Amino acid sequence: MGGLVIETVRPGVQFVPDAAAAFRRAEAQVRAEFDRDIDVNSTFRSWSDQMLMFVNWGKYAAGKGPHPGHSKAVHPSESFHVSGLALDSDDWRIPRIVEILAENGFIRNRLHVPGENHHFEWIRSRDKNYGKPAMVAGNTAQPLEEDDMPGPDKKLIAWNNIHYFVIGDESISYVGEPGWLPYLRDHYGPRGKELPVDNGALTVELVINKIPWDAVDACMRGVAFGSDGRSWSRLQAEGVAIRGQQSASQKTLEDVLKTATRIEQDG
Repeated sequence: MGGLVIETVRPGVQFVPDAAAAFRRAEAQVRAEFDRDIDVNSTFRSWSDQMLMFVNWGKYAAGKGPHPGHSKAVHPSESFHVSGLALDSDDWRIPRIVEILAENGFIRNRLHVPGENHHFEWIRSRDKNYGKPAMVAGNTAQPLEEDDMPGPDKKLIAWNNIHYFVIGDESISYVGEPGWLPYLRDHYGPRGKELPVDNGALTVELVINKIPWDAVDACMRGVAFGSDGRSWSRLQAEGVAIRGQQSASQKTLEDVLKTATRIEQDG
């Protein structure tokens, strides 16, 4: 659909090319360590296949049909299977395989859907081996050269010395619990400290990292995508509006300042 290019890795295993390459790398490592393929239940689905699953689940949930034989299915417009980025696998029960998949960008259940432990989605920014060839089965994985090691892709900022965010390329999280600050300073603080920003500097950071004001406001109000409603990324929002229809409201710095004032007054 829409010119989407789908690549077949092996029968029944299909992804868009970048995700297919990541799966090949992960599977080569699993073969080397476990002497078998990665378990695969489902990968790419056509729009029509996903729509049928969505309709059948809706009938079952409404008490108008039998159990469809699969877990809850979302509308095709919201499905990462239809985007060629998703993998369903019973290997979620094996921590080492979960680790291998994560190293190659397949993150389990990034939208925090209960009961979807088997669901993985490929995220390019989380793929530590992006662009590298699959290792030869039977060999051990080669360590990354120093020049290839991923640098810090996020940083901790303090807006007007009151509100703290962890910000990165097309992603932002609002720090609602001050108790997390020592940990965040250690992991994301430039030289171990938060980066102070005023209104102008925050605006620049958002432009550089391609983050809309709507996402900032949603994170501050606790209605964004993370499990606590405090985090947003372009990948999380892909095909789905920010909760509360925030993506359509086109907020500005003035709107977010009002939200900040309410938070400060509530205390």
